[in-house]
Amino acid sequence: MENKPQNVFEKLDKQGEQIEDISQRLEGISINDLYALAKRTWDYGDFQTAQKYYNHISLLKPLDWEAPLYASLCNFKGYHDMFFWTKVPEQTEKIIISTIRYINSLELDSDKKESEMSKCIEIIEDNMLKTKDHYIKYKKEYDDTDSDYIYVLEEYFLNVYNEIKNVELKAIKVFNISLVENCLSLIESTKKISSKISKDVYEELIGASSKSFSIDFDKIVEENKAAAKPKNDLSLEEIKEIKLKGKMYFEYNDKVISKRINKSNLIFGTLIAMVSTAGVVVSILGKWYWLFPFIFPLIFGVLLVVKAFVQKDKIKCSSLLNAHREKNRLTSDGNVVSEKRFSIMGIFAFLMNQLTIWVGIMIAIFALSANDGNVYALPLLIVVIADCILSYVGYIKTSNEYHSRLNGKYSYYYNGKYYKFDR
Repeated sequence: MENKPQNVFEKLDKQGEQIEDISQRLEGISINDLYALAKRTWDYGDFQTAQKYYNHISLLKPLDWEAPLYASLCNFKGYHDMFFWTKVPEQTEKIIISTIRYINSLELDSDKKESEMSKCIEIIEDNMLKTKDHYIKYKKEYDDTDSDYIYVLEEYFLNVYNEIKNVELKAIKVFNISLVENCLSLIESTKKISSKISKDVYEELIGASSKSFSIDFDKIVEENKAAAKPKNDLSLEEIKEIKLKGKMYFEYNDKVISKRINKSNLIFGTLIAMVSTAGVVVSILGKWYWLFPFIFPLIFGVLLVVKAFVQKDKIKCSSLLNAHREKNRLTSDGNVVSEKRFSIMGIFAFLMNQLTIWVGIMIAIFALSANDGNVYALPLLIVVIADCILSYVGYIKTSNEYHSRLNGKYSYYYNGKYYKFDR
């Protein structure tokens, strides 16, 4: 009896010698062609499209390290908002360390492993140096956004160094020198040093460096004691004051969620505003009172577009543009609690939705039944129905947006600094 042919997934699951042959021509596209296309898209700066290509390669070659690394780094490319850039080190640090550990664990001959690690380090070092160069280029903006970011950036190089310094590969040893020298150059140029860098750690970094630096460690530590202490090394009263007086923001841990919400707001806001504007034009050409059902949708659409731009990577919890608002208050027992607040945007959306659906359709049907030769009656009905559908979907999506400490973090902007606390 003839054996039943295996499907592609069964073959891939075996992870045998034929994996390359199976994946090379899966769906008629070679892995090499996909890699070339993804890299070209990456170099062009279209990181969203490049991520799709790299994710596709990751499915075809699940044991590969390069595509997952690029796909992950794509999440932190192409943004110019300074608040977003301050989050890059703590997110990419885990990706970098896990990739290096994975390559080091592969059962390869020494030359092949060195070759793979060198290729990996080239990608990682380029990414880390661009993050540092971005800080140097926009130092004032960084300091205004988060004055403690310099310590995060120093720890970025230090943490990667500490996690990989014992890896016995030439590429890693060279990379370690680059890591400590970049960390030390930040200390030298800013005259600020992270509280994680003790005298012993500093001397270890100096010993690992191939360059000399003009750094007076004791003097810098003395001058930066207040600034270098941990952000949450605060009294309960100070924490309460920050929570009550600071601007409260919510950030999703998964940046894909942030991008999806922002993209949804922008698309629906633009479509609703455009359709509502078309309704206004039809009304001007037809009857002036036809304008009524398009007033609220137009306001709602504009508000969604505004929200997409002003709350791109973080959500201001007390913003009137949120369907669900949150604000902290002091209770009678002296604790700070977060509570839901009245939402102007939610009321606008509800009224707009009801008025557009009922009043708009009634006006359109009345205009058609009047049969007075008004050629704009049918376009009016079409625009009203389109506005109804878009407004309803837009309202539902906005209303379903919520904050949860399980999938994000809360931060507070107070006196020029950002602080993070438990909810």
